[in-house]
Amino acid sequence: MRIPRPIEIAVPVVCAFLLGAVAMLYPLGLSAAEGPTLRPAEYKPLPVGTVVKYDQWGFHVKSTDGFEIAFRELNVSKWSKIYAIFGRQGSGKYTFVSAATGSESQTMSWNTNLGEKEKTALESLWPLRVGKKVELKFEENFGEGSSGRQRFWDLSLEVVGTEYVELNGLRYPTYVVRIRTFSQDPGLEYVTSPIHEYIETHWYNPDSGLVLKFSRNWLQGSAWESGDDYKLVKVNYPKGTTTHALKGTRAGGASDKALLAEVELQKRKAQEALKAKAASEKARLAEVAKLKQEAEKAIKAREAEMARLKQEAEKAEKARQVEMRGLKKEAEEARKAGGGKTDKVRAAEMARLEKEVEQRHWDSVKDSPELAAVEDYLKGYPKGRYAAEAKARVAVLQRLASANKIDFGNYHALVIGINNYKHLPKLQMAAKDAKAVAKVLKEDYGFKVTLLTDPDHGEIMDAFDEFLETLTDKDNLLIYYAGHGWLNEEVDRGYWLPANAKPKRRRHWISNATITDTLKGLSAKHVMVVADSCYSGTLVRAADVGTRKRGGNYWKEMSEKWARVAITSGGLEPVADKGGGENSPFAKAFIDTLNDNGSVMDGTTMFSKMRRPVMVAAQQTPQYSDVRGAGHDGGDFIFVRKK
Repeated sequence: MRIPRPIEIAVPVVCAFLLGAVAMLYPLGLSAAEGPTLRPAEYKPLPVGTVVKYDQWGFHVKSTDGFEIAFRELNVSKWSKIYAIFGRQGSGKYTFVSAATGSESQTMSWNTNLGEKEKTALESLWPLRVGKKVELKFEENFGEGSSGRQRFWDLSLEVVGTEYVELNGLRYPTYVVRIRTFSQDPGLEYVTSPIHEYIETHWYNPDSGLVLKFSRNWLQGSAWESGDDYKLVKVNYPKGTTTHALKGTRAGGASDKALLAEVELQKRKAQEALKAKAASEKARLAEVAKLKQEAEKAIKAREAEMARLKQEAEKAEKARQVEMRGLKKEAEEARKAGGGKTDKVRAAEMARLEKEVEQRHWDSVKDSPELAAVEDYLKGYPKGRYAAEAKARVAVLQRLASANKIDFGNYHALVIGINNYKHLPKLQMAAKDAKAVAKVLKEDYGFKVTLLTDPDHGEIMDAFDEFLETLTDKDNLLIYYAGHGWLNEEVDRGYWLPANAKPKRRRHWISNATITDTLKGLSAKHVMVVADSCYSGTLVRAADVGTRKRGGNYWKEMSEKWARVAITSGGLEPVADKGGGENSPFAKAFIDTLNDNGSVMDGTTMFSKMRRPVMVAAQQTPQYSDVRGAGHDGGDFIFVRKK
């Protein structure tokens, strides 16, 4: 019994399509042999007019638009489309085979259109490199009118390794990509197999932009009559093409030996890099131990100094009390003797001395980290000149004492600043802002900072992937972005624009959907995005800061709840690159608020303190909210000052 046998353009044919940057697959249970060392392969669409012929089928490229490619199968008049190599768009036909008779029962048309989320997932596979993996779902509509149905597909794509592919005596380096495909529709009980499950393997050659070889291994369902295995036979590029070339090396030839020698060289370099990394880590640990020792020494010195100051304050207090008793005695004796004028002089001297002693006492404790020392001042001078300041200081030290009992985890920051755009107007402050933010986070708050100045799309995505791989629920992550932003009003979606972004071409843009998916995939418990770019407000909608009561176990409760929040420099409007002196108005307010914090501060407080300064300095309104659909669960990002 067989299930839909395709007529015209079938699922496997299109999903296995190659076009300029194919991601490949690997059969289940098969591991890639040690292959060539390849650089990450950027998405590279085939030139319009390219004709490719395999031993089972072929196609002709009609047009390309970013990640979308239109093509026509050879000897078939119908045009179809594919997105980022693996996203099927367009229409075709299924012929169903009866489960009872084995004969063809009916023919139905199908139609597939990918949404923005699916497109973003496919785009994120590029540039190809070993270990990259993406998953997506899409639906396919087939049939017409009331008899129309939907079929849902789950795809898992992974770059599993590299291999040499031999064609006509020549060897070609390829990425090996595995795609596992699954679809189930119990409503199709009248066909042979309502379940489709198979694994495709693509061998993709980056220089030519072609899949050189393809294989499909069926796990459930019946195989199609053709298209399960094929190899490249011939490719014709348009005249004058310089971006693509199919160049192989003869097995055992001089060029092949040179290539193998290059592979060995790259292996040695990789081993040397690992050794250097290990040495660097050893040096880092030694530096950490040294800093820890110095910190412990500084703490002991501070404690000794505090003990000395406390002893001096107690001694001064005793002397003051002795002197005050003497003055009171003299004043009383003068009063009894009838010396009214002398009595007034003595009273004035007592008042002066009282103020002086209070001043000395306050000076000795106003910057003290010891809660008891400040409380001692309030006990002696409950209505003193500095009572209000002392109460505020006591509140800060109490919060800090409470916070010190809580394990807030490790703090990381990805700080991005882009001035030097290749295809867009340059900015003046973004990179400088990023460096200033990185400095205060590292030096005053103990963040482990990754600073990217003028990064391209790949570098930012690599940084995202690194945090996805390494962070745990014991970590906190702050992502700071300063650079150009863009709003696609037709689909109501915002984008960050890396250094290599081009106008009207989304290939190197980073969409809000990509950012949200990254936040959702992170294992870090608390994540905050701080975006200083035009139209950044699309990342958060209907921001509602509200108020929070911070008594009791507030900090402990916040530290245990998951948070995915964002502060943006504006809503749906351009924002200022200049106007805040040394930094942009938004960056200046952010840095000033960090500098003013003396202990522990949550994101809500951060936003409330910086919002008005930004609005006064520039024609923009900052926003703050959780990031929708990213896994927020009522927590907040917490800044804990270390210095």
